[in-house]
Amino acid sequence: MENLDISVKKISMTFNSGSKNIIALDNISFDVEQGKLFCIVGPSGCGKSTLLRIILGLLEPNEGTVWTNPTREKLGVAYVQQHALLLPWRTLLQNAALGIEIKSKLNPRTIERVKKEIREYRLNEFETNLPSELSGGMKQKADIIRALESRPKLLFCD
Repeated sequence: MENLDISVKKISMTFNSGSKNIIALDNISFDVEQGKLFCIVGPSGCGKSTLLRIILGLLEPNEGTVWTNPTREKLGVAYVQQHALLLPWRTLLQNAALGIEIKSKLNPRTIERVKKEIREYRLNEFETNLPSELSGGMKQKADIIRALESRPKLLFCD
């Protein structure tokens, strides 16, 4: 498993919805090699987000196991959700720099790096705006910048 980032083995997940059980995942297995891009594609409601939450350890499967490379995980994991999750009292710049701030690596050089990404995403006119003053797409871009600027070794996007 030394060349793997993730190994998923026989994952199954069922949700109880009132009088019936909904099978979200049934016996899913795959490996993701280090440094590889891996996409899970399917229609709405097929279990993609559930699988991602299981891999991230946010949800416990009914059956199966997930292994993530502890060395790579220790070096950094970032998660971009379907809907941007920004802190409402922080500006776009402050939200985009949050991952770096949490790692205690916020300094003039890293702030300039975040500002450069904000310019690349064409958001520089909105650096000082609060999330309530941003469109949904702008919020999502700020969330993506935050994830990428934390320099994760494992990046999960829902």
